[in-house]
Amino acid sequence: MLPHERTLSGPRLDRLALARACRTHLSQVFGLYSDPKETVDAEFATLDSSAPALEARLGDGVVHRLWR
Repeated sequence: MLPHERTLSGPRLDRLALARACRTHLSQVFGLYSDPKETVDAEFATLDSSAPALEARLGDGVVHRLWR
């Protein structure tokens, strides 16, 4: 077992219960892609110019935005 896999059962069960209650995967999603012709970037440009469906501003200045 790797050190990062040695976690306490309480927090693991708590996260599992949360995921089951929300019926969704709550981890971040990251993606890297090659787009030399900027085809994908052009598709995302329409999102960048629209207002997010949800925005949350935290007390420490962090802003989270979610687009549909």
